Formats: sequence, structure tokens, C-alpha cells
Amino acid sequence: CKYENNEEESSYILMRKDDLPVSGESSYIDISLTEYNNISSLPQPNQTSWPEQQNEENHEPDSTLKNITSTLSDILVPHFKRLSNPLLLLYLLYKCLTYFVIHLPITFLPDLIASFFNENSNTPEFDNYNVGYVLSILGICNCVSRLLAGYICDFPKINALIVSAIAAWMAAVCSLVMAHYASYEAYFICAAAYGLCIGPLQALSVTILCDLFGTESLAANLGLDMFTQGISAMLGILFGGVLYDITKSYTWIYNFAAICLACGGTVCCLSLIHI
Repeated sequence: CKYENNEEESSYILMRKDDLPVSGESSYIDISLTEYNNISSLPQPNQTSWPEQQNEENHEPDSTLKNITSTLSDILVPHFKRLSNPLLLLYLLYKCLTYFVIHLPITFLPDLIASFFNENSNTPEFDNYNVGYVLSILGICNCVSRLLAGYICDFPKINALIVSAIAAWMAAVCSLVMAHYASYEAYFICAAAYGLCIGPLQALSVTILCDLFGTESLAANLGLDMFTQGISAMLGILFGGVLYDITKSYTWIYNFAAICLACGGTVCCLSLIHI
């Protein structure tokens, strides 16, 4: 509390020693108002540092950048060191080849069906329902095949790598048939078969990683797997659009997808040999 001494014409304030930036027993002391104003910039009890020191800490981008860099290096370096494992490289190559083209037959299937109806005068007029039926049966078969792949690979004698390799080869055959046999019935059957074939490629990633590398490194390996899948799928769709712009034909896209799927299945089998 503040009081004034009229005789000496000076002002004083009464403070607790806890309010000062010094340690000691809690007691009341008298200081002049001038001295109080001089220490008004001292940190309050709930402050952890001096105001000038806080401003200096807020203007230290170098230390913040170093902390971010060290954190990223601690996270990323161990993951990239795993790439020295040739078996992991084979597996990621298999994922890169398959996911680079796995969505191309699905993405360009509506346009392929529409071009078939427009080029053949003997067929009925094109309707959006024609594409809807084909894509619906593809999606339903894909969901069923994922469940079946997981159930089949639960048996001890079934190797998930062999199932994935066979599925990739069969998906390549379906892509070739869709490219060279132009009929609505062929598109419908091949779409259903393609949905069944790509299901194991999408559902057995965790199973294969556990079989090859164990459960201890599953999280890190699965992160690399998902990263490879995402980058490959994104670039594959872009490449498919560029390929169509160059060739003006969907046949090249489906042929290229078949080649990559077949190569992916072969690389998957090479992983078995390496084991």
C-alpha cells in the first residue's frame, strides 16, 4: 500500500519481499517510490525470466532451426538406413511397380467404355448406367477379395508373397483383355476379375512385412511401404494421362499397366528366392 510522508515530502510503498526477484523469508520492507519505479521492469512472480531475456529467446531462429533439423534427422535417418537391406528394396520395388499402374485400368475404364459405345454403331446408345454397373461390380469384388485374401493367408502353409504374385499376374491378364477385346460383356467380366485380383495386393501388405522382417520393425517398414504406395500411385495417374495425350489411345495405357503388373509379380517371387 502507498503512503506519503508530508514532512520529508517523499513517497514510499510497502511491499512484500516475495515480490522482489530475491530469495529470503517473507517480510515487509520499505522502499522509496523512486527505487520502486527503477525495478518496475523486474519479472513478476509468475515469470520465469527477465523481459529482455525473453525477447532474446524469441529472436533465436538458429536454435529453433537446429532443433527442427535434429528432430527430423532422428526420425528420417533410421528409416533410410533400412534401405540398405536388399530384401526391403525388392519389396519396395514390387510395390512401386504395382501401385504405379494399379489404378490406371480403373481410372480410364469409364472413358474406355464410352469410346467403345461411340465407335460402334451396332451397340445401344451410351448411358452412364453402363459405366456405373461395371464400376460397382469392380468395387464389390475388390472388397470380397480383400476379405478372402486375409482368410486364406491365415493358413500356415499359404505364403502371402505367392498369393500376391499370382494376383499381380492375373491382374495383368485382365488389363490385356480389356485393352484388346472391345465389348461391354468383356469389360464387365474383366472389371470383376480385376477387382478380385488387386484385392490381395492391397490387403496383404502387413502380412508380408511381418513374414519378411518380423513384427519389431513393422511400424517403420509399413511407413516406407505406405510412402512408396502413395508416391507411385500419384505419379502413375499423371503418367497415364500424359501417355494418352501422346498416343490418343487407351490401348497403350492398359498394355503398360499389364507389363508393370507382370513385372511386379516377378519381383515379388524374387523376394522368395532371396529369403
